[in-house]
Amino acid sequence: MNCCRIRIVSCGLALLVVALASPRALVQDKTDAALDPAAKKLIGTFNYKIDGLVATCTIACEDGKWAVSAIFKEKGRNVGAYEGTDVAYKDGALAFQQKYLVKPRANWADDAKMTVKVVAGQLVGIPDSKDAKVRTFEPAGDAAPADSSAKGKDKEDAGIKKVLGYWAGISNDGHRLFMHIQQLKDDKLSLTVNYYSKTGKLVGGSYATDFLSWEGGLNFTIRFLKKPSITYPDHAKRRVESLTDNTLAYSEPQGGGWRTLTTFTRTKK
Repeated sequence: MNCCRIRIVSCGLALLVVALASPRALVQDKTDAALDPAAKKLIGTFNYKIDGLVATCTIACEDGKWAVSAIFKEKGRNVGAYEGTDVAYKDGALAFQQKYLVKPRANWADDAKMTVKVVAGQLVGIPDSKDAKVRTFEPAGDAAPADSSAKGKDKEDAGIKKVLGYWAGISNDGHRLFMHIQQLKDDKLSLTVNYYSKTGKLVGGSYATDFLSWEGGLNFTIRFLKKPSITYPDHAKRRVESLTDNTLAYSEPQGGGWRTLTTFTRTKK
């Protein structure tokens, strides 16, 4: 197998997007046609800076229901994440509370309120605190891979494209899994997985490092922001492999080969 190393970027979300996103953010497959023009400007994956950190925030809407999530990065390392709760849209403004899965700063208050809206042509996040600074949201959109004449680059790109997108699956112990794989600027990759209990509670989140791409898919190492169970190994080697256009095998190394742990079904490219 001819593999090529790719640099990683963590979401920095997207949720999970940017971030650890809610299931609705990750399975979104369309923009609600009924949304007004102001609402549509709020949907996407955005970066903003705060206290020396870079947050990647994903905002999604499906069937009139909004979802918000974010992951924080510091000096190349994921350090925290939140999911938006009590999300409500009205008159061009999206308000929500930040429920932290992992706090990037120990002294940050949980359930802090924020409102996202367009002000003077710029998308901003306005915290519900007179002392807090306004967050400037910049688009963190996907970028096409740069041209390269390196040997094997075409096969590498083809393998990456097969696995990009939003995916859903179920683990052997019954957790609902929502995975987002994206390629960002400068050939960087991001892979995040959110873990939900059978009752729909967000119980864990992970991201990938040390990507190796090949014409069938991606190899990587799993790192947890929070484990859904103490039995989940950190720094474990994993692989996603395209079985069909809409199905991925998620595997672990076993002996001289790979053992499939579960399969994922595509929910959005």
